[in-house]
Amino acid sequence: MAKATTKTASMRTRPIRALIIEHSDPDVKLCLRELERAGYAVAADVVDDLPLCAEKIRNNSYDVILADYNLKTFTGMDAFHELVKSGKETPFILVTGTIGEEAAVDCIKLGVSDYVIKDRLARLPVAVARALETRALAEQQEQTARSLWTRDATLGLLFAQLPAVVWTTGADLKVQSLNGMGLPRMGWTPEQVLGHSLLEIYKTEDRDFPAVAAHRRALVGQSAAYEHVCSGRFFSVRIEPLRDPLGNSSGCISLALDVTESRKAQEALQESEERYRVVAETASDAIISIDEQSRVLFANQAVEKIFGYAPSELCGQDVTVLMPDYLQVVHRAAIREYVETGERHVTWEGVQLLGVHKSGREIPLEVSFGESHSGGNHTFTGILRDITERKIAERQLQETNQTLQALIASSPVAIIPTDCDRNVTLWNPGAEQLYGWTSEEVVGRPYPMIPAARREDVSNSLDRILHGLVISGAEVQHLRKDGSIVEVSVCAGPLRNATGEITGVMTVVTDITQRKQSEAKMLRLTTAVEQSAESVIICDAAGIIQYVNPAFTTMTGYTREDVIGQSSRLLRSDKHGSEFYQQLLETIRKGDTWRGEIINRCKDGRRIVAELVITPVRGEKVEIIEFIGIHNDVTERRALERQLVQAQKQEAIGQLAGGIAHDFNNVLGAILGMAELGMTEVPEGSKILERLEKIRHHAGRAAALTRQLATFARRQVIEPRDINLNDPVKEVISLLGETLGTDIELHTALGSDLSVTRADPGQVEQIILNLCLNARDAMPQGGRLSIETDSVCLDEEYCRLHASARAVPYVRLTVTDTGTGMDPKTVEHIFEPFFTTKDPGVGTGLGLATVYGIVKQHDGFLQVYSEPGEGTIFRIYFPVSTSAAPAAAAAAPPELAVRGGHETILVADDHDGMRDLLAESLHALGYRVLLAMDGEEAVQEFTAHRDEIDLAILDVVMPKLRGPDAYRQMAALRPELPVIFCTGYSSDGPQIASAISEIATILQKPYTAKSLAQQVRKTLDSVSRRLIPPAPAPPPVRH
Repeated sequence: MAKATTKTASMRTRPIRALIIEHSDPDVKLCLRELERAGYAVAADVVDDLPLCAEKIRNNSYDVILADYNLKTFTGMDAFHELVKSGKETPFILVTGTIGEEAAVDCIKLGVSDYVIKDRLARLPVAVARALETRALAEQQEQTARSLWTRDATLGLLFAQLPAVVWTTGADLKVQSLNGMGLPRMGWTPEQVLGHSLLEIYKTEDRDFPAVAAHRRALVGQSAAYEHVCSGRFFSVRIEPLRDPLGNSSGCISLALDVTESRKAQEALQESEERYRVVAETASDAIISIDEQSRVLFANQAVEKIFGYAPSELCGQDVTVLMPDYLQVVHRAAIREYVETGERHVTWEGVQLLGVHKSGREIPLEVSFGESHSGGNHTFTGILRDITERKIAERQLQETNQTLQALIASSPVAIIPTDCDRNVTLWNPGAEQLYGWTSEEVVGRPYPMIPAARREDVSNSLDRILHGLVISGAEVQHLRKDGSIVEVSVCAGPLRNATGEITGVMTVVTDITQRKQSEAKMLRLTTAVEQSAESVIICDAAGIIQYVNPAFTTMTGYTREDVIGQSSRLLRSDKHGSEFYQQLLETIRKGDTWRGEIINRCKDGRRIVAELVITPVRGEKVEIIEFIGIHNDVTERRALERQLVQAQKQEAIGQLAGGIAHDFNNVLGAILGMAELGMTEVPEGSKILERLEKIRHHAGRAAALTRQLATFARRQVIEPRDINLNDPVKEVISLLGETLGTDIELHTALGSDLSVTRADPGQVEQIILNLCLNARDAMPQGGRLSIETDSVCLDEEYCRLHASARAVPYVRLTVTDTGTGMDPKTVEHIFEPFFTTKDPGVGTGLGLATVYGIVKQHDGFLQVYSEPGEGTIFRIYFPVSTSAAPAAAAAAPPELAVRGGHETILVADDHDGMRDLLAESLHALGYRVLLAMDGEEAVQEFTAHRDEIDLAILDVVMPKLRGPDAYRQMAALRPELPVIFCTGYSSDGPQIASAISEIATILQKPYTAKSLAQQVRKTLDSVSRRLIPPAPAPPPVRH
């Protein structure tokens, strides 16, 4: 059969383009005639060759394809497969006379729109109308789906910023804030949610649970969503990350909207779509044929679904039973008018009418009519579609649009969409309130609020958004109409139409001025606490540490990670009893502030003394929610205070001991002198001589004790010189020998390159000997005694902690034993005179007091470290001398014979015993003696006898006028007058120094008559030698 393209010229109301696949020209003409009679103007392409058929399908767009089932070289289903391969959804109707009912149903199930038997071609227009309607419905559904998709996308972008049911979560997934009118519907209460993690709220341990997983995605900066279901209601939850000022994710904000109705509508729409698919496959639309009298001639199975009538029940009845009353009259009139005149009352395609169900309820319908003639009678066929679901969807879409408009109008944030030309298309009341411009001033123009300096950056950002970029939470400054600056957070993303094409930019702006001010205030407060020099610790009501500042970590050694989440009990030391902590807790739990001093334990075990103030912090309900503790480390201050108190105590004791030593020196001097004088006046072997010897012996022992007291009081005369500290150490070691015993092991570690110190070697030996003997007594079962020397230079930090130390070089002597050790209370008293831990009668209690006095007299200091059972360490520090090398030790002077003389000597002493001793001793030696009771009397005697007096012996401390002052007045009259100053105080040195000259010497109290005689004779003889001129040099020898 020749291929032909036939086009009917007709004035019909609906043109269609059809592809007819048929090898019989009569059959083609019959089909065209039926379609034209039904009002179609058909432009048809006729083919009977499969390749040509495939080409026509690929290259043309047809409204309908009519195909014979059996053709010469292929089948209608082969043509249908070519249509499927093309991807087009053109209605495909089989027109055949050979296919059976079962095969036809199989074809329909494969996707064929319908089938018509050739001997019943009157049904062809109805099949074509139904196929075209089915295709129109599919297109309409697609358009509706696109509209819904666009709506969801727009709402999703908007709801991320609008107030609804909103909660925020932190990085730990715990809910931090919660608000919204929809809380009851969600099944949440603030008490059940706030402060709880999502795992607890959803009662799951699965971190991949949809709600938990969505929040976790938001925490890494991704937008997320999930569905929340409660009591049959559905909530769409969208989650956006919260960012800190650096742009890092610090938590997330979630917005939940009740989409129950939308969900139901969507589900209904899905059900409707499913029904339409079945209709398309099995003609599920109601198809009803009536005659001119409106009697039902035919009804398919879908009628029962739509109207409730079984097809057999409906056939023969008046079709108006499916109509409401008002339509029944209209319908009859329209049928009558058409039969009589051929004019239609209304369009017959896509008419929306109300039908009536068998139950009496009204049904919205979409009706298309077709008309056919048979035997001169009119038959009318209608395809009736139940559009209840479509009406619901349309109503829902309308309600959603109204809701969207209301939300935009009532939103407190600025919602500003723009088109692709950057012109504003909407300026909501929130934008008017934020910026001050009205909608009329802005719509149709570019953004007015961008500062000039940022316009280029904003333009570039808009370019990127129009290419798909989304901006979330950008914090910038915008301009108001009045010129003021406002801090805002900007979210922006592309607007898309139903096909996904970007049509503009949606911008949502939130005023964050108040938040910024709060953040700045909080930052200042946080900075102040963080930079505070005092330790700050914050605990919750249970005493669990929530925060510590850097000063705390510096003070205690704990890092923040060590302590946060731990109990504050970890700071407790063993220095306070349970009653102390109980009283502290009772005070703060009552809401009172506790102030006091506390000893805490550091990470390394150190104990620190801190002034602590603990202040309770109350919440909104006046309950105590946390405690703030401020520590001020006073460990160093308390240590220095203890050192100062100890030094003051030692100074006071020294003053007392010095006074006692001075008085004892005078008394003992008189006793010793008188005993010696008495011994010269009694015969040998006399009992009196023996008793006088015992008096002198015991007075000597008392004098030795007095010297120790004077040494402690730093009033013993010393003879310092530059020495190597190793020399006196070696000297003492050579003397220890059997003193220590065989059960004590002696070790020495003497520095090989010691600096020189200026000290009295004898006094240093006394220090070493006293410390070694004390160490021996502390090790009754034996042990180890170590003596070490080295050079050290103390830093400022050490000196700050030790009041007596200075940042200068020192030579250090260290004596260590492994004895019984001492507790802190004992250590506090060991340098006090007469304090001893030994048994009564063992020792004098002056050994360490003497050590203390000697060290202080040498401008040094000492430290003691001791623990019970752990032994004791004494460290003695002597300042380094400014001399380069130690001076050679002076040779001991030769013993002088006791000789008298006939010179006149002026003696001045306020102590009667000493004055009498001096007079008798000097008279016994042949001297003439003039006596004075004080300094003024001495000057008077000298003035009266100044040419007679050869020597003055003056006590340093006398009433009215001290010895050095009296001597200065005498020297003014006779500069060459020799003088001997008698003193028991080393502290008198500065006073004597101003009066000392080559003819002045010092006699240390207490002294014996022998030492007095030797010193007097030596002084007088030295003056005589100076006064005798030297002999002339002998003449040179000539040869």
